[in-house]
Order: sequence, then C-alpha cells, then structure tokens
Amino acid sequence: MEDIQRIPLPNLKGYNCFACGSANPIGLHMHFFLEGEKVVSDLVLDKNLAGWENLVHGGIISTLMDEIVGWTVITLKRRFFVTRSLNIRYLRPIPVGSKVRVQGKFRSESDNGRAVVDALLLGPDGRKSATGKAEVAFLSEKRIKEIPENHRTDMIWLFEQLEAVFK
Repeated sequence: MEDIQRIPLPNLKGYNCFACGSANPIGLHMHFFLEGEKVVSDLVLDKNLAGWENLVHGGIISTLMDEIVGWTVITLKRRFFVTRSLNIRYLRPIPVGSKVRVQGKFRSESDNGRAVVDALLLGPDGRKSATGKAEVAFLSEKRIKEIPENHRTDMIWLFEQLEAVFK
C-alpha cells in the first residue's frame, strides 16, 4: 500500500474562530493537513466539550464537520464561499478525552457556482462516528467586495500560501 504524504497547511494567526483560531483561549485550535485528496485534522476533545454523561456534545461534532468542510474548500478550491447547508448523521457517541480525526473530501462542483463536500468524523477506535454532507456556494465578485477588506486580504494571503504548498 502506498504511503500518503501528510502536508501541514498554513493557518491565519490571531483570529478568534472557535474551531481554528489561535487567539481563542477556549477554542479547539484545530490544525489541518492535506493527505492525498482529503483535508484532515486530528485533535483530542476534552471534558469541557461534554454534553450528556461524559460524551462530546453534538454541537461540537457539528462544529468539527462545518470547519473541515470550510478548510476543504479553502484548501482545494482556494475560493471565497459560504456554507448553504450541512447535514450530519451521528453514528456513534464520542467519549470526552478521546482523540478523533475529522476529514473532508470534495465531492462535486456544479455549473451554478455550488459544490458538495463530504465530512467524516472517526472516533478513537478509527470507526465512523459521524458523517456529513455540505453544500457550499462560491461568492461572486460583487459579494467578495462586501467582505471587510482586512478579511479579504487575509484570505488572499492564505490562498497564496496554499498555492505554494501545491507547487
């Protein structure tokens, strides 16, 4: 079997995003890697993320799925977008303190400026714990101009860094 190279992806510094921001003291501080055609993140979900009886809260699982979808689009398409829908199927509970892997894979792109991305959460035993399917819409030039300039500039910087990863 061929070894898949694990390529670390750059991240924006100083943002307060709950999932990937480096400035959020209670955030997840997710880091992302490219493995073949998948974007992945490995992390431990601590006790502060509990819902019922020492199990990870479903909203945290949803956050992980949404974030991996976003980073999959950012990494593989390097385009501005919004998530239109995210459908999650919860398959197995995740105990707090568990190491998990979340991964995203680009499924398809349509002519109408939309795309579908699959998300997968693997539990500590490597089995599927949740699956997700998201529809995203790429932003038009008009909509991109409505994004605050500092955010546009930062995302363009990130797209350029990712472009360098693929060279």
